Amino acid sequence: MKNVSMNGIFSRNVEIFISLAKTKSFQKTASIFGLSTSSISRELVTIENKLKVTLVDRSCRPLILTPEGRKLLSELIPIMNESQRAVALAREASNFHPSLRIGFIDSFSYDVVPQFITVMQSKISKFICLTGGADRLVERLLSHEVDVILTINPCFEIPDLRRHLLLREPSVLIFPKSQYDFRRYFRSWEDLAHCGLPFIRNYSFSGGGQLESQHLTTHDLKLMGTIQTDNNGLRIKLVSDGKGWAIVVHLLFYSMKNY
Repeated sequence: MKNVSMNGIFSRNVEIFISLAKTKSFQKTASIFGLSTSSISRELVTIENKLKVTLVDRSCRPLILTPEGRKLLSELIPIMNESQRAVALAREASNFHPSLRIGFIDSFSYDVVPQFITVMQSKISKFICLTGGADRLVERLLSHEVDVILTINPCFEIPDLRRHLLLREPSVLIFPKSQYDFRRYFRSWEDLAHCGLPFIRNYSFSGGGQLESQHLTTHDLKLMGTIQTDNNGLRIKLVSDGKGWAIVVHLLFYSMKNY
């Protein structure tokens, strides 16, 4: 018989009684449970008072069970063994359906997370879904808050990361409809740079901001902007309020249109 704690399936005084039956010693049982011998004795008295029977003959060394104690033990052993089997099966099932801690780009998560959970809920036992900007998601990945992230930043400067390209998406220009007929006004990047409205940029130190700056530099585009934010939803709101124009990814724009 193994003295395996059932983690709350059995009460502690029942587990202590089973341990006493195995070790035949208050001192050894006290050592197993990290209690004093007097605490072990009180736990035994508690269960004896509840059952209104004496379970252990305290006059003998080593301890022996009374007839009532032996009867109770014989009934408990099959129950304990079956409970241990049930716990083992539950743990096996939990291992078969692992938990997942995943990070999503903030605004991208509105549409993606519900669909992701719908597809994966039969395979995953527990979801932890965290959101944030690209730089914040990287921090969470490196601090082991999440197991995987969906981000626009490939993090090539960080070694020992497994990367998988999910999709490529175009960017779109968004412009306040109330002030301009954008499709008629826009003829070139130079026209846009001098349109009279500021360019609302991604925060330059965020993952999106670094990619945006790299794109503008690669194409030798000089766009002045007095507003920066790391919140994509806020950028779209600022544009809709006529504060400027911006470049956003296609999926982000159509996701945020619904909110």
